[in-house]
Amino acid sequence: MFFDDAIKVILEREGKYSIDKDDPGGETYRGISRRYHPGWSGWILIDEHKEDKYFPHNLEADGCLFNSVITFYKRVFWDRFQGDLLKPYSLCLEIFDTSVHEGVTQAVTFLQESLSILNRDEKLFPDLLVDGKLGPVTISALNVLINLDEIDILLLTMNIRQGNYLFEKAEENPVKEKYIRGWLKNRVENDIKSLK
Repeated sequence: MFFDDAIKVILEREGKYSIDKDDPGGETYRGISRRYHPGWSGWILIDEHKEDKYFPHNLEADGCLFNSVITFYKRVFWDRFQGDLLKPYSLCLEIFDTSVHEGVTQAVTFLQESLSILNRDEKLFPDLLVDGKLGPVTISALNVLINLDEIDILLLTMNIRQGNYLFEKAEENPVKEKYIRGWLKNRVENDIKSLK
């Protein structure tokens, strides 16, 4: 199953425990923001660990906390874009990674926009309705490109679109400029390198 490999990549990119005053997510563990996901079961465990003098390093030894992280990513991101039904692995990883950083709707939007720009002026399939929902029409268009062995150009196009989106976000909010190098390196450059 692709999820088992993909989650390792995601967790490596997301880091461990942090509180960054400029991060709108506030307190974060393994990329899970307390502000945006206050009901996540892992926060109870993290709060218990705060009493230990080895905090936050002690979090890494908690198997229940780790399992809670894995369950969260599977339910909140992977299952929402139907990762178990998609192929190849490189596409699943791209959509998963983008979903974690920008949300599932935005990740699918990048996919739909990329499919439409690569449809050879609608000779392969009609332009898609860009609604951020991964339905049968989007999957059908995706399968056309996969059958033509054009997955690398699709992934490259998605990464270019994502890079542009991140650039625009940093332009809109100067506080986010401090993150742009990491975003471009971890979210865009590493994905493009993997195509080689």
